[in-house]
Amino acid sequence: MSLFTQGFFPAVAEPGIEHSVEGPVIELSAHTLEAIDSGVSLTFKCDYAIIKKWLFMKWPEQRKKHQFVISKHALSDRYLVHIDDKATPYIFRSSSQGVAFIGKSAQNLFYEYVRQDPETQLRISLSKYELPAPIRLSAYTSKQWNFDSGWAAWKSVEQ
Repeated sequence: MSLFTQGFFPAVAEPGIEHSVEGPVIELSAHTLEAIDSGVSLTFKCDYAIIKKWLFMKWPEQRKKHQFVISKHALSDRYLVHIDDKATPYIFRSSSQGVAFIGKSAQNLFYEYVRQDPETQLRISLSKYELPAPIRLSAYTSKQWNFDSGWAAWKSVEQ
């Protein structure tokens, strides 16, 4: 019996964005963590839309967009998260705390939009176009940089 089947090692989550019952969960890959620690900012785009369907086609309507940028501040060794180009960032001790904040903030915005229209869905993705040019090519070809949650919705706490 191996150590993995006995449960001595915790299961490592796949890198990417998953829609869990609690909301979106972002798991960064080793390449993306290394990029943040090297000074590269990662931009996560959040789209909120009502998905219309007709026969076999789907398209988003009434789209709202927000973006979250996570970066590392070299002097303080802290991680900064900027929301929608606001001047004041949120500061975290670790990249995992910053990424968890992005997921929770995206879900809170989702609940605000659901109050306006219950058919709203959320999609979170990494903006590869915002990456520096030397990294961009490998980001488009590597699974280590593939962060796209697809469209999803959750039941509101109030419902």
